[in-house]
Amino acid sequence: QPAIAGPVEVCGDAQHTYSTAFNAGNTYQWAVTGSATITGGATSNAATIKFGNPTPGSPFTVTVSVTETNTLSGCAETANLSVTGRYQPQPATITRVTPAGPAGQACQNQVITYSVPNNTGSTYQWTVTGGTIQSGATSNQVTVQWTGVGSQVLTVVEKNSAGTCQATSTLNVSVTYQPVPSISGNANVCTETQETYSTASVPGSTYSWSLPLGGGTIVSGATSNSIIVSWTTAGARSVQVIETNGNCTATATLNVTVNVKPSTTAISRISPA
Repeated sequence: QPAIAGPVEVCGDAQHTYSTAFNAGNTYQWAVTGSATITGGATSNAATIKFGNPTPGSPFTVTVSVTETNTLSGCAETANLSVTGRYQPQPATITRVTPAGPAGQACQNQVITYSVPNNTGSTYQWTVTGGTIQSGATSNQVTVQWTGVGSQVLTVVEKNSAGTCQATSTLNVSVTYQPVPSISGNANVCTETQETYSTASVPGSTYSWSLPLGGGTIVSGATSNSIIVSWTTAGARSVQVIETNGNCTATATLNVTVNVKPSTTAISRISPA
């Protein structure tokens, strides 16, 4: 009587070897029923079997059998083994949900939600480098705040309902410095004067200055971290700078009051003549 040795629980898409004791002069014939295929050794004492992958939450059963025949007597015996196939999670594409943007890019301190497909019965475990998980660490959707500048990695491990089969998915994320410009300069000025306004100079950043409410002209430095403004018209004015670093931008505004410059008056002698 042959006896089959081999795993009785397998992950989908896996390939395993099943065997029975070898007896010289006997012949062997393997067979399977269900979602499986014999890929080698069908007429030896050891067969290689490739299993299909069931749908999530719906394991299948495969019967593996071997018939051993004694060539001298013609007597044959068959052994059967029932094998359970469980869903094998597949590496998934991690997508960016909100806010919209490239999945592999983020700004420092930005909070972004990511997800993978939600498969029936599966469990999920997320990890991250260079950031903190705000919510969803054990669901198919996670929210991350990125804190570290540079190349970071978001990883999720999906396990089937039995916890016996798993797959790991990763997303490489380039986290860029988030600009935080702040304008320094005189906020109470007179017409016919020139004033300097500046923000900190950051490596890799570019700058774009403007006067949203008019009232003057930028004399120099419109694309540097420091500008000179010539104020010409009195009123409520403002100076604005947009700092960009990679895909990350921020805007700072300084409100400026422009006063009319007093005119020069000649001093005259009244008395005595």
